[in-house]
Amino acid sequence: CVVLYNGSREEAEERELCLSEAFGEKGVDSSLELWVRLININYGHNEELMKKCHRLWEYSYFVEQVNAGLRAGKKAKEAAEEAIEVCLGEGVLEDILTASRMEVLGMLLCEFDEKKDRENLWQEGHERGLEQGREEGFAEGQSLGVKKSIKLCRSLNLSYDQTMREIVSLYELSEEEGLDFMRRFWEEQK
Repeated sequence: CVVLYNGSREEAEERELCLSEAFGEKGVDSSLELWVRLININYGHNEELMKKCHRLWEYSYFVEQVNAGLRAGKKAKEAAEEAIEVCLGEGVLEDILTASRMEVLGMLLCEFDEKKDRENLWQEGHERGLEQGREEGFAEGQSLGVKKSIKLCRSLNLSYDQTMREIVSLYELSEEEGLDFMRRFWEEQK
């Protein structure tokens, strides 16, 4: 088994991948193990292989042209169309790009849309996590503040009702929220 890698993260020229490393815990024995050879086919990598397989070099060059357009801030469709034009002008993948231009463009756009969708999902999850963290942090901070305020009110010999009014006013709580805090912290702060 061989994996031809042309992704965006930095990879060695060649390395072995182990299936069990992709799943589960390290050091767990499995009944089946699979080792595959990963070969980096990004433009500028594995020059000896690229010399032996010109078609693979052409593909690598074409993908690099698309990626260069994306790095320059172009939209996926524009970057792909420009890469096709550059390659056609240089005779790279000419037979494929001439005969199947729309199919190639469609596949590229589908691939880049999928990457964008994954990035968007990650971003949304990240934002939800931040928001949840803020809410939990606020609730924890508010709870700690109310607890300390109740303790202070008790040390000043304020009554239950006076303390209740103070925390509702100070923390802008509803009566129900104030009662909940009082139930939780009043006896604890003697």
